[in-house]
Order: sequence, then structure tokens, then C-alpha cells
Amino acid sequence: MTTPPNRSRPATCVLAVATVSALTAASVLATTVPAAAETDTTTTVVQESLTAGSTARTSPTTWTYRDSRTAPFTTLGVSWRTGAKVQPTIEFRTRTDGTWTAWTAAPEIAATPAEAERAGTDPVYVGDSDGVEVRMTTPAGATVADPSVALIDPGDAATPTPQTTMTTRAAGSYLPPKPAVVSRAQWGADESWRCPTPSYTSSIQAAIVHHTAGINGYTKAESAGVVRGIYAYHTKTLGWCDVGYNVLVDKYGTVFEGRAGGLDKPVLGAHATSWNSGTTGVSLMGNYETAAAPAVMMESAAKVIAWKLAPYGRDPKSKVTLAGKTIFRIAGHGDVMSTACPGVNVRSKMPALRDRVAALMTAPVAAPTPTPTPAPAPVTATTVIGKRWQALGGGDGVLGWPLKPEAKVADGSWREFKAHDLFASPRTAAFWTTGAVRTQYRSLGTATSALGFPTSDEKNVPGVTGARMNSFEKGWIIWSSGNGTHALTGSFFATYSKDAALRGRLGAPTSARVTSEFGIPSQTFRGGRLFEVGGTVVVLEGAAFRHHAARTAKDRATIGAPTAGATAVTATVTKTAATVQRMQKGTYVTVGTKAVVVKGSLHGTWREFGAEKGRLGLPTADEKVVSGGWTQTFERGSISRVNGETIIRHR
Repeated sequence: MTTPPNRSRPATCVLAVATVSALTAASVLATTVPAAAETDTTTTVVQESLTAGSTARTSPTTWTYRDSRTAPFTTLGVSWRTGAKVQPTIEFRTRTDGTWTAWTAAPEIAATPAEAERAGTDPVYVGDSDGVEVRMTTPAGATVADPSVALIDPGDAATPTPQTTMTTRAAGSYLPPKPAVVSRAQWGADESWRCPTPSYTSSIQAAIVHHTAGINGYTKAESAGVVRGIYAYHTKTLGWCDVGYNVLVDKYGTVFEGRAGGLDKPVLGAHATSWNSGTTGVSLMGNYETAAAPAVMMESAAKVIAWKLAPYGRDPKSKVTLAGKTIFRIAGHGDVMSTACPGVNVRSKMPALRDRVAALMTAPVAAPTPTPTPAPAPVTATTVIGKRWQALGGGDGVLGWPLKPEAKVADGSWREFKAHDLFASPRTAAFWTTGAVRTQYRSLGTATSALGFPTSDEKNVPGVTGARMNSFEKGWIIWSSGNGTHALTGSFFATYSKDAALRGRLGAPTSARVTSEFGIPSQTFRGGRLFEVGGTVVVLEGAAFRHHAARTAKDRATIGAPTAGATAVTATVTKTAATVQRMQKGTYVTVGTKAVVVKGSLHGTWREFGAEKGRLGLPTADEKVVSGGWTQTFERGSISRVNGETIIRHR
């Protein structure tokens, strides 16, 4: 895996076999980098190799590492090269002022995102320490390569005062105020450690609540150091693009900005594997399997979650299906993965947390006005968007009140409402998008994308049952249940939009336009697939499409993509009516509802023998493997290729 910019790699592990005897570190990698905010946030990361965990054993084996001479540190974690099929069991203890703590099991193995260079435990805050001992137990036959312990000193800069920013929405569409937040610059994030470009998800569907584990004895002044330690471990040790969580909250209720990219944006985190997309990760700092969850911390978490969910109109007490699992929109880490996180003392408070978020997302009731005031004079809209909004009922209509002022986009303008976006341009009237189409259009860049501006409100797709769409200047976006939301542009849009009969046969799209496995553009639908071959759109549909789609990718490669559309034929000898479609490396023959493919060397022989016009007639089944080769039956005989020899039988 490519090393991200400015990332140091863990030290090479020096192998030395031991069981429970004490060992000294074999190699050390120390990285000291001043953080961007201020010099006293300097964070030191020391990677010390453990013992020979990379050697598989026939019985469970425990490796013990001890270092009584290390520089002071407050956070530790144990990591190893990715690829281990069985995770080791990790225990540790630390020393402070000559006194060793009791042995403690390390927290669950960290969720490993695709960007990770190493796997490992979650980082553990242990307080000021000057000695460490680690026990790593590997199951019988397990291989754990290049294990090392990371010892992190985040510097002693105290936690700064959070930045307070109050935000409100237009009348009729309340947004909770943004809570006070300690920014990345304030807590001392070294921005050279992370990947340069954040990734985003299309929207925020839910919030996943975590805890960081470790000890709960940190002071308020030490909280920023705890965050710096987690950031250092995620980036410098595990090789992640940034800290995994979107937001962190300490036990005193202080809120810290997590992964870079903008707290007001749907930044893609790395906190719950398959459930990173569409969620925001909020981590409570401490071990809430053993300690009570402070009310001030839960209140700050509620404020953050309310502020994150409100712009998307999410009901915090509802459920949503993500990555195949139905969960509450405010869920614990353990609701989506096999983990005790965020701890029993937070899990028990999740219903109350959802209730509190719902209350925070409800506009406060204004005090009664003692003296009636005159009704405001009616406002006459002057823009195309404003006039359409008024025509739809204004603030009491389907769009509700606008959330933001009208803004420019491309050579037109747009305005955001709670559940709709309204667009207009010099060429188009004002039309709205909503729901899944709105989300997809936003993800593509709205009017700056290849689609251009909307030319309709959402409506049914003509001739396609159960599908909804918006039309645009240069394409459509179609949504249907079970098939997702996909854009049609270019030649595929031209073909699909102009042929009602074809639309009826293909149905709704199930993918975006992609470069196919055959190296040419394609797009898949419920009932077929479009290919662009030399500037011409070719359709693979019906039984031939189903047959092709059911093959493995390796088998499809032996057939190839279609080179022309299907044609009706009649076998010369047998008079059987069929549909024939030529492929790059074969031919599909469909009789009734059954499709058969002739491919490879058998296909070449059949074509040389006249194909459907020859004495063999049409194929009756796919080829099958026989000893030494393949054979395929036809209406009037068979073709075999066995041990390099071609055998034709006909009657």
C-alpha cells in the first residue's frame, strides 16, 4: 500500500523468540514533529518492535516485551502488518514513578479502513508513564507480522477555550445552534500528517457513538493532549488518512473537531468500516464500560448530533437501513459491529440521548407577544426562483421556507430548502429536486456537472413502473426502489430517452455509466446493459443479458461485449426461429426464453461450418467440459475440441 505523504513507517521488527520472559526493544523509531498550531503541542511518536510474532506456532504462544527506560508517554497502542487472519490478544501495564499498574486487556482491535497501512488495537490513554510492558498472545498457527508498540507523548499544551459560533435558520426552518468547538488548529493538529484531500459522503443519514477506552482520570487541561495522541496513533502508526472520528467529546463536555474537511460538511470518517458512509462518528473520551457517563458529556454529544442531523431533516428517533443493517439513526458502535463500544454506561443512555437530540432539533416556543403587531406587507418576488417559490405556496407550500439566500451556480442560480433545492438558468425555468435525486445531483456537482440545469420537477419515468426522475438539460437522474439512484448522460441518455419500447424492456438503471471489464463504456439496467462500441450504442437484453450477467467475470471475459445489436434469424436446415447477437469472442443464440452461447474455438468452428445457415443448425446447450477438452451440442450434431483435435459430428 502506498505510504501517504509525510508518513513515517514503523521500525523493522527484529525477531527474537520468548515466552513470558522480559525482552528489551530491538529497534526504535522516534518521530518528533511540531504541530501546526503552537510549539508546545509537539507530539512524539516512538515505535518499538515487539518479539517474533511473525512466526506461526503449533500452539498458543505469548510474547512479552518490557521497556523500563522509555521516555515519558501518555498514550500507547499495539500494531502489526495488515493481513493477519486471526487477531492476537493484547495485554499491557505501565509504570509511573516506579509503580507498575495491574495488567489490562487492550481495547478491541481498531476498525481498519481501506486506507490503513497497519492493523492494531485502539489507542489507549494511560496518563503520564515512563515504563511499559506488553503481552501479545497469538492463537495456534496464527501469523502476526512486524508487531510493534507505539508510545506517544502529545506535549503538555493545555486544552484551549472552544470557539463559539451561533447559527440560525430562516423563519419556519429551525436549525439548532452550532456548539462551541475546539478546532483542529486549537488542539494542535499537525496538518502535514494527514492526507491532503478529505473524502466526503453524499449526506449524513445517522450518527454512530463510540468511546475511546483508556483511563478516565485525565484532567480538563489534558483533554487536547488525549486528542493529539489519538490523531498521532491513527496517522503515524496505523497509516490512516486522518483521525478516524468526526468529532470527539471529553468527560467535561468539551467538543473537539476530528477528521478534517469541515464540521458543517458530510466528511467521510474511518470509525465503523462499512458504516462510515452516510454517518458521522462521535467519540466520547474515556472508558464507559467501567465509568459512568457524565451528564455534561452526554449533553454536548446531543448538541453535536442535533446540529449534524438537522440540516438533512433526519428524525433522530427513527431508524435507517445502512450497509444492509437497520439501525437507529443515533446508534452505538456495537449496533453495527461486534464490539462493546461505546460501553454499557453509554448504551443504557442511548434512548435518552435520542430524546434529547429530538428536543434540541425542535424550535423553541417564543414568548407570547403582549401587543399585537401589524401583519408584514406582502413581499413580491423578483427572481425566477422566488416567483416559482411563491407560485408553489411560499413558506406554507410544498417547499417551506428557504434555508439560505439565493446563490449563483454555473450561469444560473439556486436556493436551498429543507427537503428541496430549486434551480433556474437563462435557458431553463425554475425546477426543484428532492430526496435521492437531490442527493445524487449534489454529489455530481449540480448544475456544474455534465447534466446541466433541471428541466422538470421530479416525475414518473415514462414507461418504467416504480421509477422516479428529474430531467436535465443533458440527461436524467432516475431513482427506483432496490436499484439506487443513477444518472444517464451522453449516448446512453440519448438512446434510452428516445426509445419508449427500449425503456420498457430495460427498466430502471442499476449502475452509473462506467468503463466495463471489456474496456468500453457500459451502464447496467434491470433488464439489460448498454455498451458503447465505436461510438454506437449496442444493447444486450433479455435472456442473453441474464445469461451474460450470471457468468463469472472470468467467464464473461471469454465471451466479451456485444459488437452489434440482436437480429432475428431462421436456421436454414431446421427452420428454427431465433435471435442471434454477435459478441467479441462468441455468439448468443436465443430461442424462446432460453439463451445459449457459443464461444472460443467451438465458436470459430461453428462459424466456419456456416453458423445458423450450416448443417449443424443452432446450439441447444452451452459447452461442457469433457476429458481433454470441451464439447457442445447443436440441433443436428455436435462440435468437440479434445486433446487439440476438433471433431464435428452431424446428421
